[in-house]
Amino acid sequence: LKKLLRQSDLTVTAASGTQDILVKAAVAWTQLRQLTLTATGSVIVEQPVAVEGNGSLAINFNYYGGSSGGFYFAGQGKVDFWDLSSGLLINSEGYVLVPDIATAAKYIDGYEYTNVALARDYDAAQDGTYHASPVSGYFGGDFEGLGHTISHLTVRDRTSGDHVGLIANGYGARFLNLALRNAQIVGGDNSNTGGLMGAGNASFDHVFVDGSIKAGQNAQVG
Repeated sequence: LKKLLRQSDLTVTAASGTQDILVKAAVAWTQLRQLTLTATGSVIVEQPVAVEGNGSLAINFNYYGGSSGGFYFAGQGKVDFWDLSSGLLINSEGYVLVPDIATAAKYIDGYEYTNVALARDYDAAQDGTYHASPVSGYFGGDFEGLGHTISHLTVRDRTSGDHVGLIANGYGARFLNLALRNAQIVGGDNSNTGGLMGAGNASFDHVFVDGSIKAGQNAQVG
């Protein structure tokens, strides 16, 4: 793959008898090339993929009549982007690459239906303590983690009735392939308090949260 990507864009297709694509060895490239992985079933990344230049990655699953596939990560799998101007397409949907919580908040609060993808692991300990949800507005797009982790997020909002979490309101949102580890989330009385999302109606696919999540009286906690 690396040799071919030096020469041109590259498409790997699993169709007919084969259903899935499994990335079982690490791959990285620096050239301005696009790697496209297209599967009738699933694309499963088991080892690191790194777009080290300003190239791009396109993932297509459930193509050619498939219906039960997805885009998943296992083992040591993740996708790192070194340049935030690189391209990411998943089933022809574009994603904004974000390196941290502040950048995600900027895009989501400005465009609530945008799709964002975490370009690399992020340690939120450097952010200190948030006294309200870092993403305060509504979110109705995709938050694609690309197999990454947000660690040490601390939010302490004891205002009665607030929605408290990484994202305050996630109506219609989808959270995918993301881990929130060692989170410390505290909400007030009558609050809706969670890890990734305080309130709303969202879907979660290959998402993991651990840490401490608690709130005051008459609160809903999840």
